[in-house]
Amino acid sequence: MVFNSDYQLLKKLNAYKLLLVASLLFLGAFTFWQGYSAIQVHKRYQSQLMERVVDRVDSEYQRFLSELKLTINTFQINNSKQLQDLYDAGSLATKEDYISLLNKLKQDVPDVRLFSLISPEQIGTVSHITGDFLPDCKEEISSTFRHNQQEELFLHRSAKSMHFDLLIPLVDRPNAFLFVAFNVDELNALLNRYSLPQQELFLLRNDLIGVVELTNTLSVNDVVKVLSMSESEVRSFSFSKPIENTRWNIAIKLADKYKKEILHDSIIRALILTTIFSAVLLVLYRIVSRSTNQLIRAKDYIFKQQSYDALTGAYTKYRFIKSLNNDIKLDSLKQKLCMSFQVISVADVGLQDDEIKQSDFYLKQLTNALMELLGEEYTFGRISDEIIAIYSIKLNEEKVDEILNELDSLLSTESQQRFGIKSVALAMDGELQNGVHLVKAHIGCQRDKNLKSGEKLTVKDSHVQSLLAQEQMLSLLLEAIEKQNFILYYQKITSLMREEQACYFEVLVRLKNGEQIIAPDQFIPLAEQTGHIVALDKAVISKTFEKMSLTAEIIHCAINLSGKTITDPSLKPFIKSCLDKYHVSPEHVTFEITETDAVNDFARAQAFIEWATNLGCQFALDDFGKGLSSFSYLQQLPINKLKIDGSFIRNLDTNIKNQMFVKTMTDLAHNMGLSCVAECAEHQAIVDLLIAAEVDYVQGYVVHKPEQWGE
Repeated sequence: MVFNSDYQLLKKLNAYKLLLVASLLFLGAFTFWQGYSAIQVHKRYQSQLMERVVDRVDSEYQRFLSELKLTINTFQINNSKQLQDLYDAGSLATKEDYISLLNKLKQDVPDVRLFSLISPEQIGTVSHITGDFLPDCKEEISSTFRHNQQEELFLHRSAKSMHFDLLIPLVDRPNAFLFVAFNVDELNALLNRYSLPQQELFLLRNDLIGVVELTNTLSVNDVVKVLSMSESEVRSFSFSKPIENTRWNIAIKLADKYKKEILHDSIIRALILTTIFSAVLLVLYRIVSRSTNQLIRAKDYIFKQQSYDALTGAYTKYRFIKSLNNDIKLDSLKQKLCMSFQVISVADVGLQDDEIKQSDFYLKQLTNALMELLGEEYTFGRISDEIIAIYSIKLNEEKVDEILNELDSLLSTESQQRFGIKSVALAMDGELQNGVHLVKAHIGCQRDKNLKSGEKLTVKDSHVQSLLAQEQMLSLLLEAIEKQNFILYYQKITSLMREEQACYFEVLVRLKNGEQIIAPDQFIPLAEQTGHIVALDKAVISKTFEKMSLTAEIIHCAINLSGKTITDPSLKPFIKSCLDKYHVSPEHVTFEITETDAVNDFARAQAFIEWATNLGCQFALDDFGKGLSSFSYLQQLPINKLKIDGSFIRNLDTNIKNQMFVKTMTDLAHNMGLSCVAECAEHQAIVDLLIAAEVDYVQGYVVHKPEQWGE
């Protein structure tokens, strides 16, 4: 055996020598092509990076212009009377009236230069105050009137400055427009904000080839005069993309100096990498040559520690359960029987230290006796400190009696009089004809004289079954998270006090096992215990936002978050990325948390709620009134809604105290500027009482039973 081990080690060392020589030859060739390969990889990376930058700048310009238009329209609504008076006054309008409105506009909208009111005849009604338009401004005004909207936004240059114009229909004046001129500082800032090092980002005219509007390489003052490029320079850009409703292209390219630096750095990096890799191979060879045997022994030791119980030599709990689950998947469990051998916990019978040691000794001896008696065709597992489980297709009634007799004989010696055993037949699965057998050995008590050895009672081994069920449920949960094949349900939340524009409902999650729909109370606690609740909550958020983006009507969704999830540092960027990806408005999202989750890590929970609230999301405190700390933390958390716990609602029509409590909570919420949601309302009498108590929203079977989203 020693010779064979030495031979195997020598064989491995020779293999490592061949690998070392081949690696060194490979590295010699690698040095020549590494530089070229790195350049190509870098170019592809930069290409993808530049494409994303161009797309981001495009979306930011669109967002910026949309926000400007929205702000201007808001200004029009707030100052419609003054604008209409100024428009109607025409050439009789005073400079004081104009300046007053201009100052208000500058307060609401950044970078405003001036505004004007354009009549249907394309004439500025306050031109006696603002002066006449530039020629290209007139061209833009004319284009806007032709298309009935502004479609060709571009920059306008005077002798010393640049600006761009927005033309928006004037409120309550048909065929008239509000003309607003802006400085270009924010447009230029967007270019600088998203340009990466060594990248040159340009805003080019797409109707005048080579005309540069803005660039991140020059300040606004430097591009007041028209800059131009040759047609070949324009073609040299890596990416160019038109911006909708403008005369602009966003274009980007790498600096020429940077391209040379890439080549130089790639070659140096390849040489350094080759040298390091060669040194590492030599070091690894020396380590492997000295420690191959130690590594093999360590691997075997770790495997045994993870798979085998140190005391009895049986499988550990998780290895045993995994083996049994594999058999379940192969549909062979119906052919198998399971027998458990249990030793009563020594802590429960008041044994001394020496007797505790004896109990371990007896457990080991009895397990060894079973292994010797049954042989390798049986699978053994220590699934707790007190239980040894066994299963095999050969385990039948006759074999059980034989085992019990052997154990009875083993425990009948004078030195082991404090041991007693009995057999209990278990019906773990109705399809198992012979049941599952459990052998119990009691330490610290005399033999039960009223119970004969081998006597059988029909009970259910809940311990073994719960382990199997838990393992199977965890496997189903992990598969649902990984493959995103869980099911979303929704239950409507109806307003009692006012008409709602958006459909408001709570998102509920279910698992599916074949045709069976699994309720959340069967897997949510398991997800909490195993730490997978964060991944599940994130998956639900992503899938909910995706469905919201595909829904034509305006909807408002309430999503439940666990305490572990709201304190997870990766949650904020995840929510933000999902909102951006699916273009979901934060104002249409409510997150629900329980008070217990909020106070377990109050500081982090408060920070997350404040962040999401500032983003535009709303928060509801779920199960309100159930705990003792609801009122003390209510004033410290930026909550928008209270969800009154269902225990106060289910019997509201028959419980006067609950009616008083609901009314008190509703008044408290309203005094604090919050809305109230009553859940678990099951019939109309409860709804009538909620309306009388001025509760804002109701949720329950009386309004809507949960149904699958999308079906």
